[in-house]
Amino acid sequence: MATHITRYATVAVLFAAASIWWLLPAAQAETVTVYKTPTCGCCSGWVDYLRDNGFDVETHDLTDLSAVRAQHGLNDRRLMSCHTAVVGGYVVEGHVPVDDIRRLLSERPDVVGITAVGRNNPIGD
Repeated sequence: MATHITRYATVAVLFAAASIWWLLPAAQAETVTVYKTPTCGCCSGWVDYLRDNGFDVETHDLTDLSAVRAQHGLNDRRLMSCHTAVVGGYVVEGHVPVDDIRRLLSERPDVVGITAVGRNNPIGD
């Protein structure tokens, strides 16, 4: 008899958990807004890399990124790369690996953003 009750209790708990799970909203992927020049192939490759790693990406082709960078507080030319992205209120400049972006979003430090100028390209050359 105890085994029979345990089975029913287990099924009831699993059913309740599944019901709650279906009521929860789906976890939304972070949207990365990428500002890039229309002719840059590595920028398109980085966008694909982000998408392949679970980010939603919105792109904007611009001939000059200086206004976007200034708007988001990136004023040091030494930190600039060929494309600028914004995610979660942070600037992401260059080919920053997704693990570093996720860490930035998780830890939420008091910084303007993160840059990978001079680092190896995580998507390959």
